Amino acid sequence: MYKPQIQTYKNWANFTGKDIHIDGIFDDDMAYSAPSKSYYISFANNIKSVWSSPPPRPAPYIMMNPGQPIECNFYTNVDSIVSFEDYYLNLYRAPFIKAPYTNCPRYKQAIIIHDFNGTALDQQQICYDMGQTFRVGNIFITSAVQDDSTHQNPYDEVPPLLQQFAASVKATNFWILAHL
Repeated sequence: MYKPQIQTYKNWANFTGKDIHIDGIFDDDMAYSAPSKSYYISFANNIKSVWSSPPPRPAPYIMMNPGQPIECNFYTNVDSIVSFEDYYLNLYRAPFIKAPYTNCPRYKQAIIIHDFNGTALDQQQICYDMGQTFRVGNIFITSAVQDDSTHQNPYDEVPPLLQQFAASVKATNFWILAHL
């Protein structure tokens, strides 16, 4: 399933005019349900089999966004699952923070925050909480507004606090490494 398309993405690494290779696939808006689980497992396995490269090249990074909480045993099939994609104000009420999702591997979880209107200090606190307290593996923050009526993509805009965000992530990563 989708092997020709996966091969096309993999082959971008062979283009000699510029470096346009990609190191993985992000499957957004997947229509995940219990009956479709085997479909997505096959999809992830096909990515791995088509993309597998001899060392030292790493295996492809596979991130999926089901748009809803999914059972923890699916996490073994991919590198990362988006467990939160929502407004900043909803972050601390999100299901991924609560049982039964507390048993899902946190380091394989990704959170995507849009409509962030906080300060650099708020952003630093989010990095601290998500990295040090909850051990979330990936975090993305944008201040752009999600507006479905105008089809505005909140991820097309570079957030004004990007440098502060990078510094917060770096500090959190150093803390995590020191406390493994």
